[in-house]
Amino acid sequence: MASYEKRGKKTRVVVSVMDKGVRRKVSKTFDKKKEAKDWAMRMEIDKADNRQIIASQMLFSDYFKQWYETYKTNNIRNTTLYNYGTCYNLIVKYYHNLKLSGLSHTALQKGLDEYAKGDKKERSKSTVAFLMKHIQASLNDALIDGYVEKNFWSRLKANGVKHKHHNYLSATEFEKLQSYLYDHWQDSPYHLATLIGLETGMRIGEILMISKDEVFPEFNTIFVKKSFSPADPEDERTKNAASTRKIKIPERLSSILKVAIKNKKGRLFLMSAPALGQHEKKIMDNLGIKEITFHGLRHSHVSYLLYKGLSLEYVAKRVGHVDTTTTQKVYAHLLKEQEEKEDEKTMELLGLSPNVPKESDKARYNKG
Repeated sequence: MASYEKRGKKTRVVVSVMDKGVRRKVSKTFDKKKEAKDWAMRMEIDKADNRQIIASQMLFSDYFKQWYETYKTNNIRNTTLYNYGTCYNLIVKYYHNLKLSGLSHTALQKGLDEYAKGDKKERSKSTVAFLMKHIQASLNDALIDGYVEKNFWSRLKANGVKHKHHNYLSATEFEKLQSYLYDHWQDSPYHLATLIGLETGMRIGEILMISKDEVFPEFNTIFVKKSFSPADPEDERTKNAASTRKIKIPERLSSILKVAIKNKKGRLFLMSAPALGQHEKKIMDNLGIKEITFHGLRHSHVSYLLYKGLSLEYVAKRVGHVDTTTTQKVYAHLLKEQEEKEDEKTMELLGLSPNVPKESDKARYNKG
């Protein structure tokens, strides 16, 4: 049964629910006791079939908040948790009266489309996709837990402005920047940090937390164990478990790092993320290369490796993605380009086959 606690003028209600066969406590605070009792009644368990009676009146926004606080808190970095809070606020705004019982593909798509329109200008497709991804993740668990009966969110589409500017370098630009940084790495620690970003695909927070003890030039290896977050400087955890990884680096970079870390103690780069990003853009400007963000170096690293024919599985592991699904989603356009290039190569190779008649032979055959 539900229990009630007075919190000043408010009432806190605590109920037990079944979560994947395990009983746990769920609580919520209300301004009025009647509201608390109504919610408790909706959250009680149907003893007959051991299912949760929640879907009838519970707001989608309430479920989302309960979901991320239950499954995400203490399992992810505070910076990432903040993103879930942002999504919750958006769900409150664009799905404010939508209950779980009223969920449908139409209702969910309508909210995403309204968000895409924006208050002043249309939002980018990637921004809308960010919200959509979190909505889908929460509802996937809702389906498993019996909060909803069927999946009608897998067909959602993230509409919005598709930016023509790609945040990554072409192969020619990559090699131009690479050559410059190797020749001028001693000019500034910002140059060396940029070079590491280009050659490893490490996130900017990971680069800022590199210490001497995590660089092993003799083994051509950098260990990624920590990451800096400006939103929570005390939280040094990497983005996820896959982000804690070992990265092989070129011999040339190893030789440079061997010199660079010789008299260092602690972190190699005592600089802020904004300062590093600004310096990276100055380098691009001086070289006449299109401007990309520092994170664009990570995208450039991935695109260059894919362009050179490295496997998707290897690249995903190298940059710390949990699985290839993430890599495929982020770099879908690059993979499509690779597929088209492979198609061209295949047609070219098949055209060289001795069994394929040449154009001159075709003309002779036609006369005959």
